[in-house]
Amino acid sequence: MSFSQAANKATNEVVLQFLKSASVKFNIGENELVALWNGNAVVSTIPEQQPSSVPQSTILPSSELTKLGKNELIAHCKSRGLKTTGNKQELIERLTGGMSASESSGDKEEKKETPKKKSAKSTTPPEDTKIVKQVQSTIQTVQIKKNAFNNFEHVETGLVFDRITQKVLGKQNKNGKIDSLTDADIETCNKYKFKYDIPENLNSNTKGSVAIEGLEEDEDDTEAGDIINEAEDLIEEEEEIVEDDGEEFFEEDD
Repeated sequence: MSFSQAANKATNEVVLQFLKSASVKFNIGENELVALWNGNAVVSTIPEQQPSSVPQSTILPSSELTKLGKNELIAHCKSRGLKTTGNKQELIERLTGGMSASESSGDKEEKKETPKKKSAKSTTPPEDTKIVKQVQSTIQTVQIKKNAFNNFEHVETGLVFDRITQKVLGKQNKNGKIDSLTDADIETCNKYKFKYDIPENLNSNTKGSVAIEGLEEDEDDTEAGDIINEAEDLIEEEEEIVEDDGEEFFEEDD
């Protein structure tokens, strides 16, 4: 064998080895590449064979995809024209449309939103609350009871009433005596609409100004009298009345 023949043979062997590698990498038939090298063939691309277990039209649920190996997942992505890079979880999410494995079409359950029950709290309108507070602030509880000195006393103010005239006599003191009304006491009487007589110890100016207001009578002037009558009825019905705080009232003498 001549040197030229040996060189041609070595060259052909290298070319054939290269054409084999190119055939595998680019999916082109080896014979066609040889014919192309020799200048007498048209190259036709060999269609890539898809794995038999990967139908192109079928999208497997994530529960099935998780069972596949990474190479099989890459084949699925490749058959659908998707990127084949990334880890196994990324490939599964890519195949399921970007959803996680638990949210894929095969395993996804319809989530039903449970309507939240509104707590049945009865709310009072602000206007009604305001009116109620105003009414409560104007209501004054008048309690007239017989005290330890057998006098009819208004519990809150300490004013003492005459049983017959049902007018305010004065103010009860701790010694059992009844003090004369002061200017402040008269204002208290006017506040509760109690009837009273102007005491002589007040000066003329005060007497005149207070007397005009004190002489004005209306339907509310009878309130204190009615309460005294009710207190007398209770005393007559019971021999002895005991208050809630334990204070004992004395029986009224006829």
